Order: sequence, then structure tokens, then C-alpha cells
Amino acid sequence: MRVIAVKAQETQALVSVFRAHESLVKQRTQSANSIRGLLSEFGVTVPKGLQNVTELRDCLEAESEPLPETLRHSVNALFTARD
Repeated sequence: MRVIAVKAQETQALVSVFRAHESLVKQRTQSANSIRGLLSEFGVTVPKGLQNVTELRDCLEAESEPLPETLRHSVNALFTARD
């Protein structure tokens, strides 16, 4: 059995902040990949990278792409969850 040293409360708090940050980054990446995947089914392709997905939001709001309104609502919900 391993012996684990007791951590100070401040150390535990810092580890918690780090884990929360990791979780948020992971969720943001998942949302961006979901957005890219949904739009690729309708022929809208975007290169990998968060900056490209953010640029896509402007494109969708300009309604330059003929996409169903239901898809727009779904993608906007993912953008909201991502922000």
C-alpha cells in the first residue's frame, strides 16, 4: 500500500483550479468538434483549430450558407455552451 502525504488546503485548492481548467478546455474542444462535425454533414467544412470555429460563427450569423433554421439553433446552442 502506498503512503500519500497529506496536502495543505492551499495545495489542494490549486490542484482543483487546475483540474477545473482542464475540464473547461476539454469541453470547449468537444463543442468545437461537434460544431465542425454537424456542419460538415451539410457541406460546410472548417479546418481544425478554435480560431476557425470562431470565424465560422460570424459566417453563420451572416446567413451566407443556406442551412436549415433548426441546425442554426443547434449550432448556436453549442456556441453558447462553448463560450
